[in-house]
Amino acid sequence: WVGHIEGPMEPVRALRGAFTDTLKCATLFGGLSSERKSIQLHSIPNIWLFTADKKHSAIQFSDQNFERASVHYLDALNFIDSLEGKDLYSGGEFRSLKEFFMKVDVLFVSTSCRPFSSARSKRKSEGTSSHDDHKLLDAFVRVTVAVQPLAMIFEQVFGFALSESTKDPTSPLQRFLGRCDIELANFERTVFITDGSVWL
Repeated sequence: WVGHIEGPMEPVRALRGAFTDTLKCATLFGGLSSERKSIQLHSIPNIWLFTADKKHSAIQFSDQNFERASVHYLDALNFIDSLEGKDLYSGGEFRSLKEFFMKVDVLFVSTSCRPFSSARSKRKSEGTSSHDDHKLLDAFVRVTVAVQPLAMIFEQVFGFALSESTKDPTSPLQRFLGRCDIELANFERTVFITDGSVWL
């Protein structure tokens, strides 16, 4: 799919010329680090200021496939109550998010899909807020307020756009955007819906 994007974009890239700076990135809940692969495939010069994921398999996969970020936070849920988290690469020392204030160009976020996925039993009867991973949205907001990235890319499954439950027609997406209006009011937003069959 890279060719399908780069071909039509080539005149624009030629007009703009070469990159004049390195893209400074960070990731919350990166999983398989697909955002890092995308940037790599498009030959965008980049560095990663911090990553955050607590799954051992995700950390191992990232270590084997990409250069390490400056900091890897072991549990982003720490940020709900504090602006510090344990850093894997410094042996578990606490590192503050404040050191990344206004330094991140793009923050990539992919919170757990488990609360929102229509594949989860009782998703429609109980709603999404009953699942513990729902708290990851709180961590995202805290990190964004603390770091103030220039831009964010937030990804979630389509179940995020479905009604909260059989008793509540408001979707988690609508509720989330309403929260962003208040707590992240200095950011503008655009919602994209992509057909998963095209990519998967």
